[in-house]
Amino acid sequence: MVQLTQEEIAKIQEIIKDLPPEEQENKARELVAQLHPEALQQQCPFCLMAEGKIPTTNVYNDNEFMAVLEINPANPGHMLFFPKKHFEDTTELTDNEQQRFFTIANNLTKSLSKIAEGTNMYIANGEVAGQKFHHAIIHIIPRYKGDHVTFQWEQQKTSPEDLKTIKEHIEKNYPQKKERREEIKPQEFTTIHSEMRTP
Repeated sequence: MVQLTQEEIAKIQEIIKDLPPEEQENKARELVAQLHPEALQQQCPFCLMAEGKIPTTNVYNDNEFMAVLEINPANPGHMLFFPKKHFEDTTELTDNEQQRFFTIANNLTKSLSKIAEGTNMYIANGEVAGQKFHHAIIHIIPRYKGDHVTFQWEQQKTSPEDLKTIKEHIEKNYPQKKERREEIKPQEFTTIHSEMRTP
């Protein structure tokens, strides 16, 4: 861990004090990285949470996954759910890990049913999508009528040609599982075996 001097801490606090709360943490990290380039090599905060080195309010914890309450929530009850093992984003989990990951995320969402009127599961893979830390994470956000959480975008027109091109790209690049060899039933084996023996 980088140790900042009191002077450096005061300088950073002075620079970020007028920023909106949601921008302060990122700006502080940027300033620390400028003062101490070696800070860029520091361990991921979600890995530190998993190791118990950052205090959290845990709401789920097993050998593989962990959910904590967000300290700057979109709404009260906002959870951060993530694998303890470091993955850059959700696409790096294996099929089995993803199955457990999303099953538990769904159960955590159900746990909010008595206090929330709705929920969002929010995933950002890549900086351009809003990913702030390079660790796979699902935000589970309880929703209430009149809250100020928004997920909006400007709708765009797409031509049939563009739809066809995008469809072909997705189909071509969709990960394929290796085909399993079909199991031969006992009666089929007998037939195959006898055919092989026939001169």
